[in-house]
Amino acid sequence: MPQYLPPRHHSIVGFNPATGEPEVPWLEDRIYNEWQSSGLPYAEFIRNVPIFDTQSRRKRPAPELTARGLVGLDGRYLNNAPQCTGWFDLTKEGGSGSFLILWSGIWKPNTAATIPYYTGNYGKTKRGFGFVAIGAGLEDFQRPARETEQELLRIIDTTDQDISVTAAEVSNMISKHILETTGKLGLVAGLMIILMILLAIWMASVFTSSITGLIAGISRFRTGERYFRFNAEVKDEIGTLADSFDEMADSLVEADRGPLIITSMDLRVIYANDAALVAVEKTLENTLGQSYSGISIYPANSEYDPITALHEGHETQVLYHTDLHSYFRGAASYLTDKDGMKIGYIITSTDVTELMEQQKALEVAIQEANLANKHKGIFLARMSHEIRTPMNAIIGMTGIVKKKLSAKNINIEEVLGNIGQIEISSHHLLGLLNDILDISKIEAGKIELSIEEMDLMKLAQTVASIIQSRCDEENIVFETRFDLPEDKSYRGDALRLRQVLINLLGNAVKFTPKNGKVTFAIARREKADDKALIDFSIRDTGIGIAEEVLGNLFKPFQQADKEITQKYGGTGLGLAISRSIVQLFGGDITVKSHAGEGSEFSFTLALPETETKESEDISLEDVTDRLKGKRALLVDDVGINRTIVASLLETTGIGIDEAGDGAAAVKAFFESAEHGYDIIYMDVQMPVMNGYEAASAIRALDRSDAKTIPIVALTANAFKDDIDRAVASGMNSHLAKPIDFEKMMEVTFKLLEA
Repeated sequence: MPQYLPPRHHSIVGFNPATGEPEVPWLEDRIYNEWQSSGLPYAEFIRNVPIFDTQSRRKRPAPELTARGLVGLDGRYLNNAPQCTGWFDLTKEGGSGSFLILWSGIWKPNTAATIPYYTGNYGKTKRGFGFVAIGAGLEDFQRPARETEQELLRIIDTTDQDISVTAAEVSNMISKHILETTGKLGLVAGLMIILMILLAIWMASVFTSSITGLIAGISRFRTGERYFRFNAEVKDEIGTLADSFDEMADSLVEADRGPLIITSMDLRVIYANDAALVAVEKTLENTLGQSYSGISIYPANSEYDPITALHEGHETQVLYHTDLHSYFRGAASYLTDKDGMKIGYIITSTDVTELMEQQKALEVAIQEANLANKHKGIFLARMSHEIRTPMNAIIGMTGIVKKKLSAKNINIEEVLGNIGQIEISSHHLLGLLNDILDISKIEAGKIELSIEEMDLMKLAQTVASIIQSRCDEENIVFETRFDLPEDKSYRGDALRLRQVLINLLGNAVKFTPKNGKVTFAIARREKADDKALIDFSIRDTGIGIAEEVLGNLFKPFQQADKEITQKYGGTGLGLAISRSIVQLFGGDITVKSHAGEGSEFSFTLALPETETKESEDISLEDVTDRLKGKRALLVDDVGINRTIVASLLETTGIGIDEAGDGAAAVKAFFESAEHGYDIIYMDVQMPVMNGYEAASAIRALDRSDAKTIPIVALTANAFKDDIDRAVASGMNSHLAKPIDFEKMMEVTFKLLEA
């Protein structure tokens, strides 16, 4: 058997002559290490190793084999020459040929040939013991790479320049667009702020104009023109207030059943009531502007003359009127303006025919009549002052805002602060007007309670939160003591009870100095006639009330003391209104007080008691999710009222369509798709067709949703008969203006079951 030497060429692998086994070729470092770890002979180990496994130029031959030198090359297991696969594939059938290999990204022509040595072919294959690859020179091999490198560098450089230019252009464009967008956003924001301010000013101007007209009318009445009436044609909120004034004026005029004449300081007739005109046998047109002495039943400068008696400080004598066969006693008082200046005379005549033999009683009646006239005159003057105070603030602040808006540099924070003052004064004015409305309704006997289930503990906590903020502002300690069962509810008018408590607590805070204390207590006592007795108490450490004025404390149009009125302000109606409401509940307010020692107002109500029903607390944070996709029809003849309600609802996600009167609302509903609207907010006092008529007309339509769509009345009329009329016309609920957003959401969620 011939002897074979180890391989003598790095590209030819031979066999070991002693064993006949193949010699170990150059191996990849990983394969070599795995062979060493296996402990197997090379021939046995190499049979299970895949050839040309994941070839890559990043792989390295085993250092141990490299150190030996003259190690044969078998590209199948070296795995660092990607072209070897091609060589072996080309020579597996023997022979020779040429092909292209991809070396470092460049195609290269090569020639490969099988070389049979000594014993012929390599094993049982047609391939020789090895192969020879013949390629171009190294410089030919590298030249395409260098050329490619230069071309790539040129392309990269050109691309970098293009990218730099493009980046600069894009950067400039982005900067330009950012500046333009910032400018546009700033302009839009500025315009929106200015629009909001202008809207607020416009709203204040509209409100100011209406209130100015009311003040002018009240001033005419107060200065003697008792025949003046507004007779408002538009029945909006201001019109309703004007109607209430007319009703109160009628009641004041009707209260003077005897002859009454009002003159200027130069004794020219300003007003004469029907009784006076009958006594002098004249008409009002023939009396106005005439001299009082020409129409008076009392001889001038006589003991019967009320003017003379007023100047000289004594009472008049009784006069017998021969034509009327009656006895009259005249009395005069000064008519004063808002500053207390004398501007005329009020001459009243009392028929004392039946009282001639009861002079003492007659004198008391005359004094009371004079005092009532005096208090009414003082009240009208005070009301004029109280209304003018917030009005002056509204008008003054509006002027300041206009001036600031005309300046070159507008300080938005200052302007918004001024608008906040306008809002505060508007709320103050609204409170005054509400007091006037309430007292006029009380005197006309038109106020009633709306009885429904109420959570007394929740009501008390709500009132306490309002008073707590006022006490914090004045540095007053506020203490609450609520002894109420948690599982009980009561039936009553929660709105009116809350009004009483806020009135009494508000007075306590007003008349308590800094570092003082106000205590608010509610306690349930035993039952009586199936009703729980609930005690309410408001105690303060304030200025107290003098004993001599306690008797007049609850009379309308009066306040305890002139100095207190000047210092603390107010209408003098709060206690009268509160006592009337408590009396409607079946109770009465009592007061314990001494000057300088504080006061305690208390009352007890007998309320029907029921088990508390579990109710869902409405969270106002999710109104958008609960109302999204809903659609409402908003009906009001006053555009600013629609704007206000739409602004309140715009954050809820509910869609809004508007109508300017009841007829337009009926038309909009009729022309809409069935169930196109989910709810209707309907003003009551409107021209063409009012809200009651519109609600009835919608309910009468022949379509499935006409009977079921919720209709909510929005109106300044918040009394029991107004609510009953709304329900009778087909409305589901009632919201009083100005609209409270939380109450509006509570009603809306309940009706929509959202």
